[in-house]
Amino acid sequence: MRIRASSKWITQTLLLSIMPVILFGSLIYYMGSRIVQEEIHRSSMESLSQVRHQVESDMVNIEQMSNQIALQSDIIALMNIQNETTLGAFPRTNAVRNQLSQIKNVTDTIHSIYFYHIGQQIIVNHDIVSKVNESRVFRDVSWLDNVDDMIAARSLQKWVAPREIVSLNGEATSTLTHIRLLPMLYKEPKAVIVVNMKPDFLQRTISRFPLNAEGKLFVMNKEGQLIARIPDESGEGDKDDALLHEMSRISQEGVRTTRVGEHFLSVLRSDKNGWTYAIAVPAYVPRQPVEEFKRIIIIITVVLCLMVVYSAYFTHSKFQRSIRSILDRLSSARPSEHPQLQGDAIAVMEEGINRLLATVKEGQSKRDVHLSFLRSHYLHSLIHGNAVDVSRLAKEIDRSELFPLGKLCVMIAQMDESGQSSFRAERELFLFAVSNIGTELNKLQEQDESTFRMESIITDRHTVLIVNYPDGEDHDKLPVTLADQLRSVVKQILKQTITIGVGTGVDSAHDLAYSYRDALQALRMNVASAYDEVLPYANMTLVAEKLVHYPAAEEQELLHALRSRDGALAERCLKAFRDELDGEHASLQMAKTFYLQLLVAVIRLVQEYEEDIAAVFGENPYESFFRMESIPQIDNWFREWLMSPILRFMDSVKRRKTETIIRQTVDMIHDRYSSDLSLQMAAEEMGISVSYLSKLFKEELGETFIDYVTRIRLEKAQGLLVETELNMGQVAEAIGYTSVQQMFRVFKKKLGMTPGEYRESAKTKETE
Repeated sequence: MRIRASSKWITQTLLLSIMPVILFGSLIYYMGSRIVQEEIHRSSMESLSQVRHQVESDMVNIEQMSNQIALQSDIIALMNIQNETTLGAFPRTNAVRNQLSQIKNVTDTIHSIYFYHIGQQIIVNHDIVSKVNESRVFRDVSWLDNVDDMIAARSLQKWVAPREIVSLNGEATSTLTHIRLLPMLYKEPKAVIVVNMKPDFLQRTISRFPLNAEGKLFVMNKEGQLIARIPDESGEGDKDDALLHEMSRISQEGVRTTRVGEHFLSVLRSDKNGWTYAIAVPAYVPRQPVEEFKRIIIIITVVLCLMVVYSAYFTHSKFQRSIRSILDRLSSARPSEHPQLQGDAIAVMEEGINRLLATVKEGQSKRDVHLSFLRSHYLHSLIHGNAVDVSRLAKEIDRSELFPLGKLCVMIAQMDESGQSSFRAERELFLFAVSNIGTELNKLQEQDESTFRMESIITDRHTVLIVNYPDGEDHDKLPVTLADQLRSVVKQILKQTITIGVGTGVDSAHDLAYSYRDALQALRMNVASAYDEVLPYANMTLVAEKLVHYPAAEEQELLHALRSRDGALAERCLKAFRDELDGEHASLQMAKTFYLQLLVAVIRLVQEYEEDIAAVFGENPYESFFRMESIPQIDNWFREWLMSPILRFMDSVKRRKTETIIRQTVDMIHDRYSSDLSLQMAAEEMGISVSYLSKLFKEELGETFIDYVTRIRLEKAQGLLVETELNMGQVAEAIGYTSVQQMFRVFKKKLGMTPGEYRESAKTKETE
């Protein structure tokens, strides 16, 4: 009876143990589903931010490029042609075509560029010059309606999205189009520049979808029209229409990620242009791991049921003997450190559990010690955009609720150089002090952490402060206000001034790299003029882009130096070009655009003599240029990599040209020595000046043109005097002299004898 009661008790215990397993499994299944959806939201928002930033960067680059095209002298000349002169007959039309072709080829985001003369209704692009109504040659005219609307509204530029490009065979592809009216400040528009992005512009903005799923990407303008999608599948029209409908609704309601049918749909709206970006991920992909866990719970439940059957079948005494056997083996496998516990299996297990708890506490203590280093490394990874380190550390750091508020902004504090500063030799100490003041700023102002939070990092030259503040228009100016307060407190406490660059506000910690670059750019743009100031990036870029002008004079001087093969002058011109940009505080994007324009001008100079630029440089210089990431790097690249090959090439061009001129001149002398031959006539036939031909002849042959002609004539006269019976007048006429007296004077001067004496001397030698 006791054995049966014990067996029944064990069976009931195992049955009861199944319930916690099922409850725990259900709880984990529910939590796992929530975690999966949150992970989809996080990764989708990261991907959408990347897509939005790339698309907006491409649009800004195209706007800046259209500004530069509008300032080209050839474009201005073509624009100012009246209707009397046909555009196709104007010599600069081909130059404009070449410029448009070069810009299109070096920019991987542009499908085509048009120049449209409104008065003559003529289109110029990289391969045609055509009337706008010539459908056999040019069919893409849907943008003309937008031009009329812009003229009516007196608008300068406009983005048309979406728009369909129509090819000559009638195929239509969707794209984005930028339209700019010329001139810049017009009373009556004269021309239009149209830039079309490549139809696959969206494909290049995203490398993979969240969780490596075969997702979908949509972009919709602020009017609710679909701009582009990835992939563009015609068979999924009904499903995509449902997603687009939900996309519009979700964008208006402010919800970011939700379940829509068979997809998780994440939506991000751009504050800059009102466009909406969305990613749809199939629901079955992220739920697969959770379903696997569900199956594991079912298996564990089945195993426990089998154990219930086992315990019901066997007696309590057999079960007890089995447990004792296992405990004996465990105790014999690892002897206890305390001899008095030998033989007591339960005590041995208790000792092992205590050792395990001690190890866990020790690990927890080490984790707390190293958390500050982990935190600093994480912040460094965020501002430098190191996605690998961020994804690896984010889960651990998020437990500490580092950024609980909605918005983030980066401020960079830099110590002003001053001869009276007590920190000149202790920059690191000063930056550390600024870091401490920044992180304690809310306490100094007696504000709680719900107003704002501040994290700091110290680099070689700067103190980087990350401001976490509430979302909303009322708090947009808070970072600039805090920066000014920090500047004032540092000046008061440390008796030293600082300049602070303030980046743009971002919504996610993963976008802090953009804010950091903006703040750093604000400092660099004003490195020479700023002192004890707060420099918001938005103000700096606006001022810089308004004031910067292209250094056209320095470009022309550099081209002249390269043509003249003057390396020292080329160095000075390139330095003057850089100084001009630095003096006007050009932003990195603007400076890179100007350097690209300079590169195009230099390459055009080389192509005047050699079409294959790879033969001069060894590789495509445009590809090397677009790998440059800073103004000093671009300047060094121009100085060290580009100028030397061009100077060597121009030397070789000069050598080949000189050799050709001398060879042709010598051949002409040998062919026409018997006629009236002069240096003036030879220079005119060679197409160069008299003085230049005279200089080349002297440098290459070591004698003047007249001396060389005289020597050839004397050699021919000597041959005629010895080999023929011609009289002196006939010999003089045969070698190009107008009289016998002239030939006598030359013979006497060069050979010391008359022609007759030379003939007699030659005959005497033959007789002997």
